[in-house]
Parts: sequence; structure tokens; C-alpha cells
Amino acid sequence: MRLTVLIAFFLRGTTVALAGDAVITVVSYNIHHGEGTDGAQDLDRIADVILALEPDVVCLQEVDQGCARTSGLDLPEEFGKRLNMEYRFGPNLDYDGGKYGNCTYSKLPIVDHVNFTLPFVDGGERRGCLRTTIEVIGLRVDVLNTHFDLLPSARIEQAAYVVESVRDVPTILAGDLNATPDSKPLRVLLRAFMDTYPGGDSGNDPGRRGIDYVLVSEPLNAVSSRFVDTPSTRVASDHLPYVAQLALPARETALDRGIQNQDDRIRKAIFPEDQE
Repeated sequence: MRLTVLIAFFLRGTTVALAGDAVITVVSYNIHHGEGTDGAQDLDRIADVILALEPDVVCLQEVDQGCARTSGLDLPEEFGKRLNMEYRFGPNLDYDGGKYGNCTYSKLPIVDHVNFTLPFVDGGERRGCLRTTIEVIGLRVDVLNTHFDLLPSARIEQAAYVVESVRDVPTILAGDLNATPDSKPLRVLLRAFMDTYPGGDSGNDPGRRGIDYVLVSEPLNAVSSRFVDTPSTRVASDHLPYVAQLALPARETALDRGIQNQDDRIRKAIFPEDQE
């Protein structure tokens, strides 16, 4: 986890972090159970793609555990070793002799987790949302990792369910939402979240790639974000990884918890209203 040394300002909807802000790098990646667009299953190249992004939190979708198609491997554990991160797995289906679902990895302390089933309709597939609670400079942050259904009617219900499940803590929602930025499920989610992609929630940015997202609730905001489109990522999975740097304001972390008390001049410069 990196702490920035800059004063905040807004540019094209993206925030440059304040002095003392906690900045965490989050990756959302549908790994297609480790199978690339070349038909080869290669966990090492998936891990190499992720490690190159230097993430603090990684949300993977389409993760096998003990399935025949992935040679019975425990993918949550395999990636945990490769990434050297603590993890929590949220299985949603019994599949091919094993389990199938989402997995969240973190360099930051994991203090709690729960995997809840999302609403589904006839003809749909059972989907879930894995809530992993991490600790960022003494503050708890919920990370929601999910993969919405292919059926539009199910996605709307799932989006509403996620919004209702948001707690009164900073929250990150990451995953494959199977929905475009201008769709109804996204409009439902944006009642509680902000889109971290450049251009925000308008859906008009021609650079938008895929259906993968990192959304955040206040007071989190995006410092930077992008889809990682390289020769390696084009073959490693049928999705591109999406990486976002998120700032948790100093007011929520270091300042309120007395970590920056040694420099009153900086506090006055950043939060002059506190001196009135």
C-alpha cells in the first residue's frame, strides 16, 4: 500500500490524492478458469499479468476449485501462492467435480468475509457476491467481488440486491457485470457507487473495453484506472484485466486517527475549515 504526498485537485473526473491519503491498487479480472484465447491453460501467465500491475487487492472471477477441466487444481490456493497474498474464495456452483466462483486476494489484512447468493431467475445460473472486509490504516473497507448473470432480468435484480447489501463503510465493487455502462443494471448500481473508469458513468467514452468494472462508494475515489491491453493480456484470458488506483482520504484514515498529528501546518493547509 502506498501513501501519496500530493495536494488534491480534480481533473477530468479523476482525483489526485491528498497528502496522507491511502492509495490502494485494485485489479478486477475474469480469468476464464485460467484458459487463454489460444486454448491453453496457463496459471503462470495469468499470475504474471497480475503481478506486473503491483496490486494490493485482486478480484478474480471464473475460478475453479477441484474441477476436472482444470486437472483438479485448487485455483484459489494456486494463485494465492503465485501472488503471495491472503485470499478468500466464494464458491457459487458445484461444477465438473468441484466448485466454481469468485476469489479475492489482498496484501492488506482481511478481517472478515461472507459469500452471499444473488437473486436468479429460471434459465439463469446461480451467481454470488463475495464480500471481503480489509483493513486500510485502521479503517475497514468492504470489497465486493461478483459476476452477474447473462440474463438481463437477473442482472437488474442482482444489481438491486448488491445496492441493498452495501454497509456504512467505504465499499469497492469489482467484477464482471455482463452489462454495458448505459444499461439498467449499471444505473441501479450507480445509485450507491461511482464508476472509476475515465469518463465516469456516461457510457459515451469510445475507449471503454469490456464489461468489467471497479465501482466505489464515498469517500473512496479514483486516482487512475485503465484496461490493460497488451499482447500478454490479449491471450491470457478472454477478458482484459481492469486496474484502478483508489484513494481513501486522509480525513478518513490518518488525520482522524492521529497519525499525522506531528505536523499541524500540513493539516491546516489541507483542511483549513477545521481551523475555523
